[in-house]
Amino acid sequence: MAKIKGWTEPLEDRIKYNPDGETIDEVVMGGANIHLEQLDDGCFILIVENEKHYWHFNIFSRSGRAKVDTTLYEEGK
Repeated sequence: MAKIKGWTEPLEDRIKYNPDGETIDEVVMGGANIHLEQLDDGCFILIVENEKHYWHFNIFSRSGRAKVDTTLYEEGK
């Protein structure tokens, strides 16, 4: 669990989804390594990992719009 200065409670690693159940609202992971790489004009990969989790996100934008589609792959360590 991560501790954030000014917060009284440690945070649990989690992925929180929006009400549609498909789009991601937030990702929280303590003690994480992060790798963000742009693959082309509309595609990024984001890898977030710590001792317990390996989360791999593919992030796509459509037609230059702000809407982002995200696919998640999770591997437990």
